[in-house]
Amino acid sequence: KLSAAAVFRHRTVEELAAAMRIRVPWSPLVPIQTGGSRPPLFCVHPLGGLAIGYAALARSLGADQPFCGLQSIGMEEGQEPLDSVQAMAAMYVEAIRQMLPDGPYLLSGYSYGGRVAYEMAQVLRRDGRDVSLLALLDCASPALDDATITDVDDATLLCNLVPDDIGVTIEELRRLDADAQLRSVVAKARERGLIPPDFDTDGLRRFLRVYKSNIVAGYRHRPAPYPGRITLLQTEERAAIPDQN
Repeated sequence: KLSAAAVFRHRTVEELAAAMRIRVPWSPLVPIQTGGSRPPLFCVHPLGGLAIGYAALARSLGADQPFCGLQSIGMEEGQEPLDSVQAMAAMYVEAIRQMLPDGPYLLSGYSYGGRVAYEMAQVLRRDGRDVSLLALLDCASPALDDATITDVDDATLLCNLVPDDIGVTIEELRRLDADAQLRSVVAKARERGLIPPDFDTDGLRRFLRVYKSNIVAGYRHRPAPYPGRITLLQTEERAAIPDQN
């Protein structure tokens, strides 16, 4: 089995075959666009934990801009998700410094990802590193956090994670037990070709655990003032897509 991140990381049939022969160490880095002469842009996952949704953004920045996503730990079998923004920031900083030891560092993230990028910038600046860009995309103030989001049931969270037209409602899911909820969502998503054939309930269960851990981590996070420059980009209108923050 190869993760989506591994497919981005290994671009040829030869590299994929080698990755299947040997156990490649897991990394949160997802190299979405590897070419280009500019310093790489590192973009942190939203609440859902996946970074591959940034592929269109990477293409829009042009072929000369290297682009790496950062994906949550916990998506793969045997992994435990993190429940602290500070722990995520420390892990992601270690990963990007292995790739780019001395900077300069360009950091970004959509919504929840902006919060983690903010904390990463704090870590790098404390280490005396150059953070030349900290761009927050539709990132809300921590002061707007609502404690009730940590008490939302799994049916609501599952419906937040899938498109509205998947054909399942919160009310339908609430009539099912936890395992049946997962089976129902997987079956509906498979019917519509939204997931690969081998994606099963265990995969969705891990995905949901990451989502819930990220919600808790975000609610607990109380950032310190940032001494550098921040670029905040906000949309005038939100698209009609599931709210994955």
